[in-house]
Amino acid sequence: MVDQTVELEMAETYEQPDDLTHVFKLRPGIKFHNVDPVYGREVTADDIVYSFERHRDDPNVANDRGFLRTYTERFEAVDRYTFRLVTKQPFSPAVYEMSNPTQPIVPHEAVEKFGNLHEHAVGAGAYILEEFVRQERCKMRRNPDYFKPGQPYLDSREWIVIPDLSSLDQAFRTRQTDYNYVAYDKIKIDEVRRMDHVVVEDGTNLWYWTLLLRVDKPPFNDVRVREAVDVSLDRQAMIDKLAFGEGKFCGPISPDLEFWTLPQDEVRDFYRVDYEKAKQLLAAAGYADGLKLDMIVEGVGNAPAYATVIQDILRKGNIDANLVITEYGVWLSQRLLAGDFLTNFFLNLPFYEPDKPLGNWYSKGMIGFNFCGYSDPQFDDLMEKQRREFDPQKRRQIVLEAQRLAMKSHVALNTFTPRSWNVYRDWVHPLLKGQAALSTRGYLADQVWMSQRV
Repeated sequence: MVDQTVELEMAETYEQPDDLTHVFKLRPGIKFHNVDPVYGREVTADDIVYSFERHRDDPNVANDRGFLRTYTERFEAVDRYTFRLVTKQPFSPAVYEMSNPTQPIVPHEAVEKFGNLHEHAVGAGAYILEEFVRQERCKMRRNPDYFKPGQPYLDSREWIVIPDLSSLDQAFRTRQTDYNYVAYDKIKIDEVRRMDHVVVEDGTNLWYWTLLLRVDKPPFNDVRVREAVDVSLDRQAMIDKLAFGEGKFCGPISPDLEFWTLPQDEVRDFYRVDYEKAKQLLAAAGYADGLKLDMIVEGVGNAPAYATVIQDILRKGNIDANLVITEYGVWLSQRLLAGDFLTNFFLNLPFYEPDKPLGNWYSKGMIGFNFCGYSDPQFDDLMEKQRREFDPQKRRQIVLEAQRLAMKSHVALNTFTPRSWNVYRDWVHPLLKGQAALSTRGYLADQVWMSQRV
């Protein structure tokens, strides 16, 4: 979806007869898992309608329902194998939104019997759930009735939850795991390269570090204060200290989403560090003695250590940030999603489509609010304009204009994207080489095969 092309999985064909209508012809013979309560019955268009309506109407889902509730007119099962989506207005990210892995296709029988499916997941995917222990592990076995002939290649898969990065790295080094989710830096990756039976590839990295500001409350309802923080963020120093020089400045969209993002030279030119300007802006806003604030930090991975570096950098602009390290579950539900913060530092999610990162932080256009409390009618107009544009090149120009306006708002202060590597044992064979899919997109598991361990 980087350039709005569509790669089909469960569907044989996709057509868009007009700007409001999307029609999918399902592959006949796709079966749900051969387990209770469906026992391998065929997937039909009615199941697609049910699954999207279930997600749309779930009271426990908030952020992902903007497309389903605001922009969708109706879902239709035209016949057994034809699913039709009709939107209320032209919406170019529609197919991307439909492919969101948080919106799985599930049978109504399983929901009616098991409820939320947390421990009884039933679908039509490559693997069948055998065991799920929250915060510990997930075991799956091969689905022999998977609709792709000969796939998946592996007989089973197991995910082990290891939240501590050093323990995760050690598990890979001692061959307890076959591929690694650790975000390596330049020094550590050189150590890994010297290990036996390890493959290291350059990978695309769509993750990026963000300092988010709540702008509908003092002091950040004053744009001068927001700009003071922004010009105090020495992004090159962050890259040098935290990524050993291997990284890129990050604007409103990750620089590795190359089709949609601003040129790196332009982003670097905009984000020039200027501590004297920061002090002048603070003084003009009534903070001549400096600004003191609490910075909420997600308590996972490298975030606490990275926040300490950010804290030291901000002090040069007369900004004193008190770090509040917060357990991830609490940070997500009670801080970020609840909007209970003035500043919030975290590793931002990877997005494969520009509407999400722009809409989440700068626009109220899709869901009526954003986590920053920010609103700009001019920006909202650009967002609606790009949503109505289906020509990729024309849409790209609107998205670039929106990014330039977003940077001037000083709301989501994206800092940098570190260089990324794919790391796995040489007995693991991903069909898609050179992509971060191996470590960050587990739903491509049907495209990995393994030879004998050495």
